[in-house]
Amino acid sequence: MNAYCDRQSMDFSSVVFLFDGRKIRPEHTPVELEMENGDEIDAMLHQTGGGGLMQPMLLYLTMLGREY
Repeated sequence: MNAYCDRQSMDFSSVVFLFDGRKIRPEHTPVELEMENGDEIDAMLHQTGGGGLMQPMLLYLTMLGREY
């Protein structure tokens, strides 16, 4: 996990690692996760919050071709 973040120049706290849709931690082992050869771990950017009311409005204005 750390090696991936280092190669991608990403902060470890900004990435979530998933295996079979479950969040994994650095202390998990392949045996605990029941991993097999060829299995992959997904790395997703951690995102907090949401667009609130502005996101749908910006999408709507963009669809209308208006400047915002």
